[in-house]
Amino acid sequence: MEPGAVVASMTNLAFVKQIVTTTQGLLAYISVRPWTVHGFDQRSLIVSDSPVGLIPHPDDEDDNPWGGVGFMGACGITFSLTRKAGIMMSDPMAFADIVPVGRVRAGHFDQTMQGTTAVEKLFNEMTVRGAREWVCHHPKRCEVRAETSSRSQSPRSADGW
Repeated sequence: MEPGAVVASMTNLAFVKQIVTTTQGLLAYISVRPWTVHGFDQRSLIVSDSPVGLIPHPDDEDDNPWGGVGFMGACGITFSLTRKAGIMMSDPMAFADIVPVGRVRAGHFDQTMQGTTAVEKLFNEMTVRGAREWVCHHPKRCEVRAETSSRSQSPRSADGW
């Protein structure tokens, strides 16, 4: 075991059950958001032990920008898939009264975009804010690996998930 490694106190089965339970609880908050996959050729994303970033609403960032942001109230959600690709889930309230939620869940508003410097900085800021134990920013020293889909359509499956 590597020095400083964290020993998991639960079995693999218990861990998978926890992931499934948590995902089911969050489904209502992420399925109604338009998703954009950002790809980065020149810039790189930071990865961490907790890759989900919750973007607070600008109005909510008073004296404590770290407090009170959850999946329901987040203006956006970032998720770094790899160092060169990330998903941003946008604010569903921006057009909640205009677009039927079923169309959003079906992926009709999902898209793929070339990542910009501003988007990379936002992803990285949210990753650092959400990190618990470690942040990795050097590609040759980071062992985090992830596969990305080559689909150019919605990152969701045909049934909306």
